[in-house]
Amino acid sequence: MTIEDAPLLVRHSEAQRLLGIGPSNYFKMVRAGTIRVVGRGRMSRALYSSILEYVQGLVKAAEAQDRKAA
Repeated sequence: MTIEDAPLLVRHSEAQRLLGIGPSNYFKMVRAGTIRVVGRGRMSRALYSSILEYVQGLVKAAEAQDRKAA
């Protein structure tokens, strides 16, 4: 999938699936602002870019940890 093909917004269920987490942890991340959301109620959606940013941060942290261990 290229950047042009990437969705701008995803449903919460899809965001949870992409992250491999359940609703409880997912909505904790939403409340903390880790995953950004637009809209209200049933029409709210997660910003796909915030999901990517979160995952990129996890990768960077893991790489930094690997460098420390080496």
